[in-house]
Amino acid sequence: MSNPRRKFNAIEQSMLFGQVNGICPKCGKSLVYTKNGKLHRKYEIAHIYPLNPTFEESELLADEPILGRNGNSLDNLIPLCLDCHKIFDHPRTLEEYRELCHMKKRMIENENIKSTYSHYTISEEIISIIKSLTDVPNDGSIVKLEYTAL
Repeated sequence: MSNPRRKFNAIEQSMLFGQVNGICPKCGKSLVYTKNGKLHRKYEIAHIYPLNPTFEESELLADEPILGRNGNSLDNLIPLCLDCHKIFDHPRTLEEYRELCHMKKRMIENENIKSTYSHYTISEEIISIIKSLTDVPNDGSIVKLEYTAL
């Protein structure tokens, strides 16, 4: 029997959308578009570990960690633009699975950091520094530090 795909309420969708800052974490495209002055979604919520894996997917991901308690757990979900979701699902590859897992783990870590510091009274300057440190792009790129005086 297959697991049912659940509907996500507005708060859950908003939380997932906020984790990726409204852009596709794979390609950087905006996840919304404007038509007639209204915003419309241009994304789908992707299951990082498939909700109902095929035999091939089960074999491929047999030794891989699963984020969250089950396939519908928010930790196992990520908004992707329509193109990237299609590419990710057909066919699913181990490299892409690991890449999305890594991205999602960073997003979860950043949320935990932000949640922790929001419980304390810290000056605004320190909060802005912490926020800028946690807003590092999720693409894994490293900016080369230069020491040349300008």
